Amino acid sequence: MNSLFMIFSLGIVGASLMVISTPNPVYSVFWLVIAFVNAAVMFVSLGLDYIGLIFIIVYVGAIAILFLFVIMLIQQPHKADSQDHSHFLPVSLSVLFLFYSLLTYSPYHLSRPDTGSRTNIEAIGSNLYTTYYEIVLIASLVLLVAMIGALLLAMQATSSLHDGNVRRYPIN
Repeated sequence: MNSLFMIFSLGIVGASLMVISTPNPVYSVFWLVIAFVNAAVMFVSLGLDYIGLIFIIVYVGAIAILFLFVIMLIQQPHKADSQDHSHFLPVSLSVLFLFYSLLTYSPYHLSRPDTGSRTNIEAIGSNLYTTYYEIVLIASLVLLVAMIGALLLAMQATSSLHDGNVRRYPIN
């Protein structure tokens, strides 16, 4: 358990270092996805299934892909990276030492709340859909309105790019 935790932790640190050191932004997003997947696997190996699945769905499925789309939409020309980054070496080595010391001297056993015979996902799901169902419905309605607004803005932006004026589309 401890060696598995150490391997995934070092994978997160290595992928994070690649995120900030890679000059190509698309490769940087790829390493960010690798760091998120390592974090999710680490959470699942610790028994926190729900947090691991949320990492995959929210961070990899939404945020990293959003970063990738923004990078591809900006379409900056390729620039040669000729800057000297050697002044970051002392800070990066101290952060690496800090992470290593935290991983080495961390407690081996984490205490988890007793959920009975249910898993984490079952406990959170039963609370969300019984006790807090009104909040879940309101959040889903807010997300639906935001999605419709984004679609309407995208339709207006594409129509104004083609012929210079904004067309109104009837909603059936």
